[in-house]
Amino acid sequence: MKLNIEITDGQMGVTGPFNVETDDGREEFVNFWKQFITQQVKKIMDNIGDKEFSVIVAKADNVQLGALPAKVNLDIELDAKKDDKDETKTKITIGAVTVSPDLDDAKFLFLLGYVDAAITKK
Repeated sequence: MKLNIEITDGQMGVTGPFNVETDDGREEFVNFWKQFITQQVKKIMDNIGDKEFSVIVAKADNVQLGALPAKVNLDIELDAKKDDKDETKTKITIGAVTVSPDLDDAKFLFLLGYVDAAITKK
């Protein structure tokens, strides 16, 4: 299963297993997104360390939407399995994450924040 987030000239489209047109689907997507951001930030920090991460965060604060390419795709491979303890629930795990075109770490963090702001506002 794949989740695709496409940003074209500042407009965001979401294609995948979350129905963001309904309140329940939007809430489920927001919950997923919060976990996803936490995981991605942790991966970056684990790879480069706290000091370098703080430098990237400072750079990301200075990135503006116009610095991103006109079209950016964020593809997230997902795997859904029934919860071992509660079969009425589904556990989603994240597989591969790809961004095209490639972005540097500061632009990637900006992208995550941009999507976060877009999906969490009402």
